[in-house]
Amino acid sequence: MPYYVQHGQVPAKRHTEFRRPDGALYTEEVIGAEGFSGISSIAYHIHPPTTVERVGESTPYDIDYADEDTLKHRHIKGFEVEEGGDWLSGRTYMMGNDDVKLALVRPTEQMDGYFYRNASCDELIYVHEGEGTLETPLGNVAFEEGDYVHIPRTIAHRWQFEGDLANEPPRLLVIESGSALNFPEKYRNEHGQLLERAPYHERDVRPPTRQEAIDAEGPFDLRIKKGGKLHPYQLRYHPFDVVGWDGHMYPYAISIHDFEPITGLIHMPPPVHQMFEGSGFVVCSFVPRMFSYHPRSVPAPYNHSNIDSDEVLFYAEGEFMSRRGISRGSFSLHPGGIPHGPHPGATEGSLGKERTEELAVMVDTFRSLRLTENALAVEDPDYAYSWLPERPRATGRRPSANRKRRSRRRRLLLPPRARPARPNARRLPHQNSTIQAPIPTERRHPGGVGESDSDLLSHPTRFAMEAQNARTEVRDAAQTARAAHMETPQTDPPASGGPRPLGDIITDLHKPIPERLLETRRQDGQEITYVPWYRAQKILNHYTRGFWEYRIVERWQQPDGGDFMMTVEIAIHTVEGTFRRQGTGREEPGISASEKGFGDTQSNAESMAFRRAAAKWGLGLDLYEGDA
Repeated sequence: MPYYVQHGQVPAKRHTEFRRPDGALYTEEVIGAEGFSGISSIAYHIHPPTTVERVGESTPYDIDYADEDTLKHRHIKGFEVEEGGDWLSGRTYMMGNDDVKLALVRPTEQMDGYFYRNASCDELIYVHEGEGTLETPLGNVAFEEGDYVHIPRTIAHRWQFEGDLANEPPRLLVIESGSALNFPEKYRNEHGQLLERAPYHERDVRPPTRQEAIDAEGPFDLRIKKGGKLHPYQLRYHPFDVVGWDGHMYPYAISIHDFEPITGLIHMPPPVHQMFEGSGFVVCSFVPRMFSYHPRSVPAPYNHSNIDSDEVLFYAEGEFMSRRGISRGSFSLHPGGIPHGPHPGATEGSLGKERTEELAVMVDTFRSLRLTENALAVEDPDYAYSWLPERPRATGRRPSANRKRRSRRRRLLLPPRARPARPNARRLPHQNSTIQAPIPTERRHPGGVGESDSDLLSHPTRFAMEAQNARTEVRDAAQTARAAHMETPQTDPPASGGPRPLGDIITDLHKPIPERLLETRRQDGQEITYVPWYRAQKILNHYTRGFWEYRIVERWQQPDGGDFMMTVEIAIHTVEGTFRRQGTGREEPGISASEKGFGDTQSNAESMAFRRAAAKWGLGLDLYEGDA
């Protein structure tokens, strides 16, 4: 329950005389839930909120489910949903049940000329991209990327976005709750206050800021959603004529970045990520966090059978180590009745990892979810088979509702090329493991017996060779990368369509990276310009259509705790076959992140290796050639 807030002018006692400067009474309105037994607020209007001049003809406005109930795991490509309309007209429903509905919105227009009130549902909006202001009678709520915005039912409002909506429309996930949305009871004491052990606090809640009352005569258009229909109203006076209010019922924002993750000795189950609860469902926030601490813990989640709930994950940022083929803005739906778990290789590949940078919103429902035609039109039909080492192509595909959409593609799942072990070197647990488009963050070995930092074996000859100037290394590979289409493929080409021709990929990757995607930092007294690894991944995803892989080949340390080295490989699957490029990164140990300003020894070495390998494909090569 949000804490008590008072804004503007209110009388000393409720339900007593409270007069305007002209001597007339202000109009008191109680906004309450559960028949005067739930939370409420009292607002004071200049004019009665009941002055309705016209009620128009209602029109249907609700989710329309598809006639499709096949029980299977699904991947819904949210970024392929079309943009357009405003906050209300552009709402694209994806799935739902009697308790909760999920929709995506990418508006290209502002809400001009009308206000909106959902009289059937509380609304919880996750702001994936964009910023602006939610305007309400109780004040304004500023929002930005990563915010949850909660609007209790019956609160009239209007969304105003910043920026050029026509060219850069925001992206929002809308969760409509048939019941009141609350903070979980397990986080609150008997008085409603958030507990000390709760993963967020009242300080993180941002209630409306005080705005001056608008005393204006209309008419003003108000659209009310109730009972699956949109009811047009015309009000005589402006709905934002509130001079003051107090109570617990109001819209607010809280950032997903303010969620303080709960971690443990071993893998923690999803309920520790819970942020909101409604009747029949919960909303959880997966945020960057440390993994488990047990020296032999398995960071990846275990296989799980939901016997009485469906699980939906909306992937906002980063990469989930337990998933492959899932991109930013996607949904995964794992229904109850069939087990789900990490994809092949993900569990083994997670060993030794200490941290994840994932960001996602999860909705778990106790009633089965149904999909809409909008969702089916952008579904990956092969996802249900993605737990096989080699996935069969789906047959009998459902035709897309939009013929202009990109054709569905199957991701290649090719085994890593076998590499001979280095003489006298002990292979680390996840060495040579293949991960499809992962985040190159810290990848340390497990801390078991004999697995300490001193066990990272050195290789002086290789060290001396790889420690040469990075620009020379990349320039030497540049010509090879440009002429790569003349090489003999290192694997057989795929049997059917999907990947692009190698020549086209090489041409695109050699394009200069826009300056807005680059970052700079000072290192050893010099200003370094570089492309962050996570943006390099997005560029690779774009130009290869997702047909690329990344793996750690080797890592070692110079004797007596010297420089740390790591070699990574980027493999790109093309029409002609699969081609590979490697890069090596070097980092001096013993310099803390606070001293240097970024990362740690191993993650910095890996990030450098990843960028060099990408540059050998042409991505960011101009930064090296330009002596940046």
